[in-house]
Amino acid sequence: MHSATDFMDIDYNVHIGYNDFRTQIMSVEDLLYRFNETDATNSVTLFRKPTQAQSSRIIESVLLGMPQPMLYIDDTNEDWVVIEGAEHMYAYYAFCKKGLRLSSLYFKKDQYEGRSFSELSPLAQNNILNTKITVNVLNPGLTPHERFGIYMCLKSRIDATSLQWCRTKIFGKEYQWIRNLAKGVSEARRTESVESMICYMLVGKYYQLFLEGGRLTQIDAAANQIMEQVYNSGFEGGIADDFRRVLNDFRGQKRNYIIQPKPVALYLSVLYNLSEDKVKRNRVDKFFNDEGRQYYSLLRKEDSAEAFCRAIEEIITKIR
Repeated sequence: MHSATDFMDIDYNVHIGYNDFRTQIMSVEDLLYRFNETDATNSVTLFRKPTQAQSSRIIESVLLGMPQPMLYIDDTNEDWVVIEGAEHMYAYYAFCKKGLRLSSLYFKKDQYEGRSFSELSPLAQNNILNTKITVNVLNPGLTPHERFGIYMCLKSRIDATSLQWCRTKIFGKEYQWIRNLAKGVSEARRTESVESMICYMLVGKYYQLFLEGGRLTQIDAAANQIMEQVYNSGFEGGIADDFRRVLNDFRGQKRNYIIQPKPVALYLSVLYNLSEDKVKRNRVDKFFNDEGRQYYSLLRKEDSAEAFCRAIEEIITKIR
């Protein structure tokens, strides 16, 4: 068992500025060439793949001469990762390189419906390939913690799926043990919510870290920092075993922990910190049945690690 003091060297300072980005004007053809050259097409594969109709409407907007949204790219590693705008990049790639046929067009149905890129006139092909895109590129040099924060600032949606995608792209091996644990305890094919829940349980395990200091830390930022420290310290194996026992027991009670990762992580964190004593488990269940709703409501409004950890401390104090 490791105490909160194991992670007291967590650094929450950030150093992000204008110079961490560079702006380039690129044509669709330039972008396709760049992604082919760096084998970055895997980075365009979305966690939410657009439909044929959605991609077709994006291509239709190009054919109409509409300005295209800017792309945000991470250039930290060898391959480019599309942070935001991947739906558009995917549409350009699918239509120009993979034979996508246009469907469900709004304005150009009689002219382009059902056609692929190779079936367009040379003029239309050139108009697409020469379309200019503003690309903001994130330069190398930032920490994973800082890069994750930038990803979250740019994402149009912040949910378990977005969090999983960002953590997988940024943390890689540091995050893999959490993904493996989630796959081992979940019966669902997709484990994004369980992965988020495990990240919040990490914060709950070290909840004493966040009870003093007078500052607010976004809970996902706290989870990422602890996740890195756990991996770098070699603690992930023991923690995974402890969490697996709690999660499997919870699953055995036929409870649904897929929908609400944070409230369930609160319950499991309290249980974990009370050493899973059976007598206390009954008291934990009764407490959450009677008073849990007020804490769930709080967590919907508050996304700080401090609020999450104060709730754990309050509940443990009441149960004891």
